[in-house]
Amino acid sequence: MAAVLQVACLILTMNPEQLAHLDRIGSFVDALGSLPWMETPELEQISLRLLDFDSSHWPFLRVLSFPLYAELTTLLASGDALPHLKSRPRIAVVMPVYAPRRDLLKAALASLRGQVGVAIDCLISVDGRVEDRQLVEELVAELEAAGDDSHWRVSVFLLERNRGVGLCRNRAFQEVTAPFFTCLDADDIFHPLRCLHALLALQIVGVERLNTGWSRVSLDENKIV
Repeated sequence: MAAVLQVACLILTMNPEQLAHLDRIGSFVDALGSLPWMETPELEQISLRLLDFDSSHWPFLRVLSFPLYAELTTLLASGDALPHLKSRPRIAVVMPVYAPRRDLLKAALASLRGQVGVAIDCLISVDGRVEDRQLVEELVAELEAAGDDSHWRVSVFLLERNRGVGLCRNRAFQEVTAPFFTCLDADDIFHPLRCLHALLALQIVGVERLNTGWSRVSLDENKIV
């Protein structure tokens, strides 16, 4: 009931373009339902998560996210993705942390926790500051207390002293066990579909490495900068 009320409240605040986006989300979620391990309760949570995320960042996501929906929906509906998604794929995400802004770090972590259709190994390497490790652990606990079903696990590593971002990342790379990995900085966010989209692009094209694009946005001003 709470989820239904939350959706209703979001819809009431939407403009016509956002309302049209509901159909885009619905088509994607319907296609995602073709995966043998995807169940109805999770699909409902995904719909709400996408609606909430896209609505919160609409000024720039209306430009940036539409190709993700179009390509993923086409791949899933065509069946081309199914051979690569017989079970939930696991992806490691390496995140170096040094003196982060609390709000940006929380947004980065939340964007990993909210990844759709994949399991996330979040490998956080803290560059020598005990207070940063404490902040990471506090924010992870806050996110997990939300109670949403999530397919992520978090490991935190503290370097004995400040070594710089390169060595900080390398510490986390040593712990990667998932078949795929990517990186996210502590002041950046992933769209909820980013990892699934990258994974399928990597596997369907048949390449070993994938270089993805990015856009500079301001979460404070909610716009592309």
